[in-house]
Amino acid sequence: MRYCKKCTMPDTRPGITFDAEGVCSACRHYENRKNVDWDARFKEFEAYCNKYRGMNGPGGYDCAVAVSGGKDSLLLLYALSLYRKFEHKNFDLRGVMLNMGFEPFDASPVMRWCEELNIPFDVIQTDIAKVVFDLRKENNPCSLCAKMRRGALNDAAKRLGCNKVALGHHREDAIETLMMSLIFEGRLHTFHPNMFLPGADVTVIRPMVYVPEKHIIHVARRLNLPVVHNPCPMDGHSRRQEIKQLIASMCRTYPNLKDHMLSALKNSEQYGLWDQKKIGENEAVKTHSDD
Repeated sequence: MRYCKKCTMPDTRPGITFDAEGVCSACRHYENRKNVDWDARFKEFEAYCNKYRGMNGPGGYDCAVAVSGGKDSLLLLYALSLYRKFEHKNFDLRGVMLNMGFEPFDASPVMRWCEELNIPFDVIQTDIAKVVFDLRKENNPCSLCAKMRRGALNDAAKRLGCNKVALGHHREDAIETLMMSLIFEGRLHTFHPNMFLPGADVTVIRPMVYVPEKHIIHVARRLNLPVVHNPCPMDGHSRRQEIKQLIASMCRTYPNLKDHMLSALKNSEQYGLWDQKKIGENEAVKTHSDD
């Protein structure tokens, strides 16, 4: 019987081998650990996992949260991370931010915050600002910008292995979109809380669509979320801002206006605006949302 000169492991252990110096294979592997490039190993492992993300069965999913740097998207990312932790739900979660091309752009506060929460975070480079403002010179830039953002976000989600895209729209966003469609388009329409987009092969979810904005503002302040400045030149000067001010003025006269408008949206028997059975593929393509 042979024994390792270092650890005295006997040759009776299955699979063990000895080199010319009488040292066992287990000891040699232990010595070589300091020569391993662990960062490269981790990247290799991560790449392998990314290849199969989103494939954990029909009941599982991986979610990309669209992070603009505003209070709504940051709170949504934080809330979903808590939901996954305390409800023991089996899904991967990651933040995705689009660099639109506006200056100054600084995602570092959000990036550090995501690192503290152990949430993967990706910044996707785009030319949306150049296309909308320099090439197309749109009179209504928000509409084209929203369409391009949705396309870039959905494409990024698929590349990252996600089949769910979570957006931080709240109650006021839904009501404002309804009013914008009525006033500027002459139709009753708003976005939907949960919708599968067959062209993009992703499902868009809006978990906070019933939450009043004032509650989000309060919680975001309590949590001291790393809100970053929106460099878009249309911020605060868009049609949506006009409608926001209009609704605020109406609420001073009719305090229950927002609650009644939200009730109307949920009343699918009369209006069918949020009745999933009545939503066709064409409707998904026409979904209107400026922010």
